[in-house]
Amino acid sequence: MRSLELAQNAQRLFERQEPRRKRRLLNFLLSNCSWADGEMTATFRQPFDLLAETTAIAARKEAATMANSGKSEIWLGD
Repeated sequence: MRSLELAQNAQRLFERQEPRRKRRLLNFLLSNCSWADGEMTATFRQPFDLLAETTAIAARKEAATMANSGKSEIWLGD
């Protein structure tokens, strides 16, 4: 239960930290980061890579579901 609460507040908590602590957290989560053409590329360390992949899959499925439901609404009429 605490883990879920922490995950839900992670962005807000991260933003409130001092730069030194942010760097420590990012070093813990990420490896092989690079910056090219104004874009950052990062590789998550295990097990965070699995969490990121699962989240991305869920987001794609939700977007597809929303797109499909939008098509149906056109045909329903008022």
